Amino acid sequence: MKFDFVIGNPPYQGENHQQIYPDFYVSAQECASCVEMIFPIGWQEPKNANNLRKLNNPQIKEDCQIVFIDNEHNVFSKDVTGAEWTNIILWKEGYNNQLNGLQRVLTDGHDEQILHLDYDKSQIQKPAEIIALSECVINYGGFNSIASISFIA
Repeated sequence: MKFDFVIGNPPYQGENHQQIYPDFYVSAQECASCVEMIFPIGWQEPKNANNLRKLNNPQIKEDCQIVFIDNEHNVFSKDVTGAEWTNIILWKEGYNNQLNGLQRVLTDGHDEQILHLDYDKSQIQKPAEIIALSECVINYGGFNSIASISFIA
Protein backbone atom coordinates (compact mmCIF):
# COMPACT_ATOMS: atom_id res chain seq x y z
CA MET A 1 0.00 0.00 0.00
CA LYS A 2 1.29 3.48 -0.88
CA PHE A 3 0.06 6.74 0.64
CA ASP A 4 0.17 10.11 -1.05
CA PHE A 5 1.38 11.92 2.06
CA VAL A 6 2.66 11.08 5.54
CA ILE A 7 2.74 13.90 8.07
CA GLY A 8 4.01 13.27 11.55
CA ASN A 9 5.63 14.19 14.78
CA PRO A 10 6.95 10.74 15.67
CA PRO A 11 8.04 9.81 19.16
CA TYR A 12 11.66 10.75 19.62
CA GLN A 13 12.78 8.06 22.06
CA GLY A 14 11.79 4.51 22.89
CA GLU A 15 11.74 2.88 26.30
CA ASN A 16 15.51 2.45 26.42
CA HIS A 17 16.11 6.10 25.38
CA GLN A 18 17.10 5.04 21.85
CA GLN A 19 16.17 7.59 19.20
CA ILE A 20 13.31 6.03 17.24
CA TYR A 21 12.31 8.91 14.96
CA PRO A 22 14.86 7.73 12.32
CA ASP A 23 12.80 4.55 11.91
CA PHE A 24 9.63 6.57 11.35
CA TYR A 25 11.28 8.82 8.75
CA VAL A 26 12.78 5.92 6.76
CA SER A 27 9.53 3.93 6.94
CA ALA A 28 7.48 6.93 5.83
CA GLN A 29 9.67 7.32 2.73
CA GLU A 30 9.00 3.68 1.86
CA CYS A 31 5.22 3.99 2.01
CA ALA A 32 4.48 7.55 0.83
CA SER A 33 5.17 9.83 -2.10
CA CYS A 34 5.56 12.86 0.15
CA VAL A 35 6.74 13.04 3.77
CA GLU A 36 6.71 15.93 6.20
CA MET A 37 7.98 15.30 9.72
CA ILE A 38 9.11 17.20 12.74
CA PHE A 39 11.89 15.83 14.95
CA PRO A 40 15.08 16.99 16.71
CA ILE A 41 17.82 18.60 14.62
CA GLY A 42 20.50 16.33 16.12
CA TRP A 43 20.44 14.08 13.03
CA GLN A 44 21.95 16.93 10.98
CA GLU A 45 25.28 16.40 12.75
CA PRO A 46 27.56 13.46 11.86
CA LYS A 47 26.33 11.20 14.67
CA ASN A 48 26.00 7.42 14.62
CA ALA A 49 25.15 6.70 18.25
CA ASN A 50 21.70 6.08 19.59
CA ASN A 51 20.16 4.84 16.31
CA LEU A 52 21.08 8.02 14.37
CA ARG A 53 23.25 5.98 11.99
CA LYS A 54 20.07 5.29 10.01
CA LEU A 55 20.01 8.97 9.00
CA ASN A 56 23.77 9.57 9.03
CA ASN A 57 24.70 8.49 5.54
CA PRO A 58 24.97 10.10 2.10
CA GLN A 59 21.74 8.45 0.89
CA ILE A 60 19.78 10.47 3.47
CA LYS A 61 21.87 13.61 3.93
CA GLU A 62 22.54 14.17 0.22
CA ASP A 63 19.05 13.11 -0.91
CA CYS A 64 17.97 15.49 -3.70
CA GLN A 65 14.34 14.61 -2.90
CA ILE A 66 14.52 16.75 0.27
CA VAL A 67 12.64 19.91 -0.64
CA PHE A 68 13.74 21.80 2.49
CA ILE A 69 14.66 21.50 6.14
CA ASP A 70 13.33 24.21 8.44
CA ASN A 71 15.09 24.39 11.81
CA GLU A 72 12.56 25.74 14.27
CA HIS A 73 13.32 27.17 17.70
CA ASN A 74 10.90 26.56 20.58
CA VAL A 75 8.06 25.05 18.55
CA PHE A 76 6.88 23.26 21.67
CA SER A 77 6.29 24.68 25.12
CA LYS A 78 9.29 25.03 27.41
CA ASP A 79 7.94 22.03 29.38
CA VAL A 80 8.99 19.68 26.57
CA THR A 81 12.48 18.58 27.57
CA GLY A 82 15.08 18.41 24.81
CA ALA A 83 12.90 19.99 22.14
CA GLU A 84 14.42 23.46 22.05
CA TRP A 85 15.45 22.96 18.42
CA THR A 86 13.46 20.78 16.05
CA ASN A 87 13.31 20.61 12.30
CA ILE A 88 10.51 20.25 9.85
CA ILE A 89 11.69 18.21 6.89
CA LEU A 90 9.80 17.98 3.61
CA TRP A 91 10.71 15.09 1.32
CA LYS A 92 9.03 14.39 -2.02
CA GLU A 93 9.60 11.25 -4.06
CA GLY A 94 10.97 12.05 -7.52
CA TYR A 95 11.71 15.69 -6.61
CA ASN A 96 15.10 17.10 -7.59
CA ASN A 97 16.23 20.01 -5.46
CA GLN A 98 18.98 20.76 -8.04
CA LEU A 99 21.53 21.18 -5.22
CA ASN A 100 23.89 18.27 -6.01
CA GLY A 101 23.92 16.76 -2.52
CA LEU A 102 23.42 20.00 -0.61
CA GLN A 103 20.25 20.91 1.29
CA ARG A 104 18.08 24.02 1.56
CA VAL A 105 18.02 24.78 5.29
CA LEU A 106 15.89 27.52 6.80
CA THR A 107 15.82 28.87 10.34
CA ASP A 108 12.32 29.60 11.63
CA GLY A 109 11.10 29.77 8.03
CA HIS A 110 13.69 32.38 6.98
CA ASP A 111 17.41 32.90 6.35
CA GLU A 112 17.79 30.24 3.68
CA GLN A 113 21.18 28.57 3.53
CA ILE A 114 22.40 25.90 1.15
CA LEU A 115 24.41 23.45 3.29
CA HIS A 116 26.15 20.12 3.11
CA LEU A 117 25.00 17.86 5.95
CA ASP A 118 28.13 16.05 7.08
CA TYR A 119 27.93 12.31 7.71
CA ASP A 120 31.58 11.82 8.71
CA LYS A 121 33.32 13.87 11.39
CA SER A 122 36.34 14.25 9.09
CA GLN A 123 34.12 16.42 6.83
CA ILE A 124 33.82 19.10 9.52
CA GLN A 125 36.11 21.99 8.74
CA LYS A 126 37.47 24.11 11.55
CA PRO A 127 36.99 27.87 11.23
CA ALA A 128 40.07 29.74 9.95
CA GLU A 129 40.23 31.68 13.24
CA ILE A 130 40.60 28.46 15.26
CA ILE A 131 43.31 27.16 12.93
CA ALA A 132 45.21 30.47 13.16
CA LEU A 133 44.96 30.52 16.96
CA SER A 134 46.15 26.92 17.16
CA GLU A 135 49.17 27.72 14.99
CA CYS A 136 50.03 30.72 17.20
CA VAL A 137 49.95 28.55 20.32
CA ILE A 138 51.97 25.71 18.78
CA ASN A 139 54.59 28.11 17.37
CA TYR A 140 55.00 29.98 20.67
CA GLY A 141 58.56 29.46 21.96
CA GLY A 142 57.56 28.13 25.37
CA PHE A 143 54.82 25.80 24.14
CA ASN A 144 54.71 22.29 25.58
CA SER A 145 51.98 19.98 24.41
CA ILE A 146 49.94 17.97 26.90
CA ALA A 147 51.36 14.80 25.34
CA SER A 148 54.91 15.93 26.05
CA ILE A 149 54.31 16.67 29.74
CA SER A 150 51.89 13.89 30.69
CA PHE A 151 53.00 10.69 32.35
CA ILE A 152 51.94 7.36 31.02
CA ALA A 153 51.61 4.83 33.80
